Amino acid sequence: MLSKYPEVVDFEEVFEDSTHVYFVMEVCKGGTIQEYLQKHEQFAEKDAARVAAVVLRFLQRCHAKGVVYRDIKPSNFMFKKPVERAIDCSELVAIDFGQSAQLESDFDFLTSRSGTPAFMAPEVILRDYGPEADIWSAGILFYFMLSGGLPFWESIRGLSVTDTYQGILENEVQFTAEVWSEISEEAQDFLVKILNKKPSLRPTISELLEHPWLVHHRAVDPDLL
Repeated sequence: MLSKYPEVVDFEEVFEDSTHVYFVMEVCKGGTIQEYLQKHEQFAEKDAARVAAVVLRFLQRCHAKGVVYRDIKPSNFMFKKPVERAIDCSELVAIDFGQSAQLESDFDFLTSRSGTPAFMAPEVILRDYGPEADIWSAGILFYFMLSGGLPFWESIRGLSVTDTYQGILENEVQFTAEVWSEISEEAQDFLVKILNKKPSLRPTISELLEHPWLVHHRAVDPDLL
């Protein structure tokens, strides 16, 4: 359904024998966003904005086909080619659909918790959600790319899943770390809007693609607006 879109890893072929099914996927040699962050700690703001646009366009493709991705996180996006000095966002693709779900209609909703706890939307924790949950998880990813940290905890090390859920449900987004003094107000406004705990008040993907932070960094293809 999605593999021929530029933001999605290509699915080439499938084979099976008496014991296994073999999926042949596009080769991606550039590493994940997670691996990039392990080397560089954070993205330059311009690069983060451009990556954000790619991730949002990817989710737009998914949601148009009734697919809720349910596992937005740094290790699920890869660069096709090794990253040199400059990041080429045209080489960034989503790679893992293992937790994705198909909605039957616009009025359908999901009830099972799925994904990585620190990236789960409040409504996923509460077991009543739709595509808007992906937008929240993308916001966590963008916060992580900009700062190298997560928005509701000073550190997630040693936290139980229950404590992680509590932070998501009760804490406000934090911009107190020193790194945020060097990040624009536009970027912080973008994150505050996307990390609204009420899914009905969260911006749509189309609205986010028109946000001044993305437009300022020329991260949006005008043909998509």
